[in-house]
Amino acid sequence: ANALQSVAPTERVIDALIRVVEAADPNILPYAAPALAHHLGDEALEVFADLFERCSSMCQMGLMSAIGSIHTPAATQMLMGALQGGNTMLRPTVLMALESQGPRGRAAARSHLLESLEAGTLPMFGQDLYTLARLGGDEAHGALLAIATGEPWGTAMNAASAMASSGNEEAMEALVDALRDPDLDPARRTELMGSLSGAQSPAAVAYLVEVAGQEGPEGLQAMQSLGFGLGARQARELAAGAATSEDPERRAAGLQILLQNPDAESVALATSALDDEDPTVQATAINLLEQAGTPEAREQILEAFRNGDDELRSNAAYTLGRMGTPEATDALFGALDPEDGVGYAAFSTLASAQTPGVVERLRALGDEDSDLGAWVHERMVEHGLVEGTGMGMDLMNQLYDFENLGEVLEGFGDIGDIGGLGGMGELDDADDVHVTSEWGPMIY
Repeated sequence: ANALQSVAPTERVIDALIRVVEAADPNILPYAAPALAHHLGDEALEVFADLFERCSSMCQMGLMSAIGSIHTPAATQMLMGALQGGNTMLRPTVLMALESQGPRGRAAARSHLLESLEAGTLPMFGQDLYTLARLGGDEAHGALLAIATGEPWGTAMNAASAMASSGNEEAMEALVDALRDPDLDPARRTELMGSLSGAQSPAAVAYLVEVAGQEGPEGLQAMQSLGFGLGARQARELAAGAATSEDPERRAAGLQILLQNPDAESVALATSALDDEDPTVQATAINLLEQAGTPEAREQILEAFRNGDDELRSNAAYTLGRMGTPEATDALFGALDPEDGVGYAAFSTLASAQTPGVVERLRALGDEDSDLGAWVHERMVEHGLVEGTGMGMDLMNQLYDFENLGEVLEGFGDIGDIGGLGGMGELDDADDVHVTSEWGPMIY
């Protein structure tokens, strides 16, 4: 069917394509219908109209796409009829087909969307606003800006995102002009700047660079939005300065941008930030050092784990677990201590590690006759790492077998305190079990 589009439209070819299209096979129709549209133009519309009312939704989508390749008033009229028919599933395909028709189809789609917006029937979410932004025009941009600056947050962000991602430079320039308006509410300006994240527009990048150097929420959001897209280089320069700002939020945001592609300067800034008094800044610094992955960066993480405060050490513990090096594993085992809050973080990290031999080493430690051995054993029971304890997947799957639930629990014996239940209490016998078929087993 696809190949027949490039051959001469003999009677035999046309007959074959019509038979295939009328068969309405959703796997073949997307290829046969465009071929028929290519050869017959408006004459194909009669075939498509007869088929439209009796074929599936998938088939209808294929027909609409094919009609979009016919750039005639009759084809536009047929697409507009489908658009006004109210089929929400078909709507995105019809709008795309109208866009592909060139100026006539684009004008018809724009007019319909603006009329629907004025009548209050245009969906505020979904693709309609994005289509309107791509279609462009002063009236469309004005309508979208009215939504972005005057409607509640969710709807406003959808309109602003539509303009920012449309690829229409006029739409982006209109949005930037609205952000520069001194009468715009500062909180709304900060929110809308988030829609410029990853912007590929010179106008947007120039505006974000201008604002990103400022202190406060607007400068912070501008720098974060600048960290992707065309403004990445400028964002890194600003982020390096922000990493030593007096504002902890700005310091954390600066490190977060540098984290995307850490270099020697970023590692040095992150190392200094390990001594920061703000826990978010510390955690971001740990993440940056992990992302850098150099021997120097890893050594700084180990040093933070050994000598930092409890919060920093807990953040470093999870990072060490992901590193999985012998030095990291040994440091975590050395931190296992029932009297130290970090010991719990170290155990959880080791228990979930994929490093070979770690669980066996924990089990050996849990078998020792000592306070530490008893503590480790108790933690292993909680994590289901000791045979016959915890809510392992095998047991969980059995509990969904409602008809045999009693037998399953009877075979499980005197369960006692199952740590795997997340501290939900003791389960001593089957009388303590209640099942609801709507949400699965609930165990008390």
